[in-house]
Amino acid sequence: MVVRTPEQMAAFYEGREFPANAVQAVQQACFITFVVTNKQEKQSLLLEPASWRFLDQEGKIVKPLGRPYWDAVWQRLDIPLANRATFRWTQLPEQRNLFPGESVGGNVSIAPVKGSLKLTAYFRVGDMRDRISVSIEGLQCDE
Repeated sequence: MVVRTPEQMAAFYEGREFPANAVQAVQQACFITFVVTNKQEKQSLLLEPASWRFLDQEGKIVKPLGRPYWDAVWQRLDIPLANRATFRWTQLPEQRNLFPGESVGGNVSIAPVKGSLKLTAYFRVGDMRDRISVSIEGLQCDE
């Protein structure tokens, strides 16, 4: 997991010929890049970032800026479909079943917040009745 700076995100999308207004919109959000690897020996792992919980330092939920948010931004800014497809490709999948040893990566975006964040990421394993969680504290996405 890596928290990206606005400058890193701008450079990435500028390098893919995104219009300036799209790059500016991206710089207004906080992007966290994840790589998730299923280290279970025999069970699958269900990735569902919508079940993850980001909490600010006061314990309030910070909602990710998901596909509906970005689709509305791209629509409002009249961003070309090719750029929209590229952006979707760089995001963590909304749902993905990972087999043992399989990995997937991508970005999750949130609105910048003051102070540190805590992330609790939930995953379903095996027959999907069992759930495991991973907590990460001290994330910084300052506004």
